[in-house]
Amino acid sequence: DNKTEQGIREMAEVLLTRLDWSIFDMGPETNHPKTISMGWKPEDGLINWGWYGYNEGLFLYILAAGTGMKNVEESYQAWLATYTWKTPYEGLSHVAFPPLFGHQFSHAFIDFRKLVDPFMKEKGIDYFENSRRATLTQQQYAIENPHGWKGYGEFCWGVTASDGPGEDYNYGAFEFLGYAGRGAAGPNYNYFDDGTIAPYGALSSLPFAPEIVFPTARYILENKGDSIWGAYGFYDAFNQTAGWVNDDYIGVAQGPMLVLIENFRSGLIWDHVMQDPIIQKGLNKLGFEYME
Repeated sequence: DNKTEQGIREMAEVLLTRLDWSIFDMGPETNHPKTISMGWKPEDGLINWGWYGYNEGLFLYILAAGTGMKNVEESYQAWLATYTWKTPYEGLSHVAFPPLFGHQFSHAFIDFRKLVDPFMKEKGIDYFENSRRATLTQQQYAIENPHGWKGYGEFCWGVTASDGPGEDYNYGAFEFLGYAGRGAAGPNYNYFDDGTIAPYGALSSLPFAPEIVFPTARYILENKGDSIWGAYGFYDAFNQTAGWVNDDYIGVAQGPMLVLIENFRSGLIWDHVMQDPIIQKGLNKLGFEYME
């Protein structure tokens, strides 16, 4: 608690008190009525694309509910109504979203263990368990490797948003993407899987499934060596089929990963955020409760 941290809190308070959620309300003529828009541009106005479930937008709805958004309960119902419940493998039924980051980013701040909203209460699992199942699904997907990519396996998985080789690496029947929201929620529900693995995808799931994340991190480090390791740890991504490594770091990936690792280690961020009155108000307003 120093002057810098006080300044950060004061600025955050100013930003929150200035929020006008009505600007982001998706009307009936939009793609996703009643949801919260993904953004607003001075030149074009409201982005005609709403935050619909399921993804990292979960935290946004909690924040909106805690900071006075009108009719937020209705917006949250619109969010829940778009959930996709799948059973990609036996015992791994969950609210699906192929890129792993969607199962991780909200958990950087909210401790969802035993905490359920009406939808998850009906399903009998919390969002923490949901993320665990999504993580185990990705590992199983890599083991089965339906597209036959080089390197995929029990300890080499993590299909999520990252840079990629791009079309310059295309050869034969292989087509590679640049930056994309890659993901895999089973053999029949995957996005842009072009053989690219992002180490942060696995490492950010450390709180949910440490028994597979630790050996995965060790395997990648020992078997890929210096080619994917730099001054700040694992690089963003690599693709063995293309023979490509992205030797940089993307802040929106590295930041949440570090926070989630610390939550696994000490629960530090969870402990502080869960005491925040805005977060508590938001959770209560959206009908969250603790399972027995």
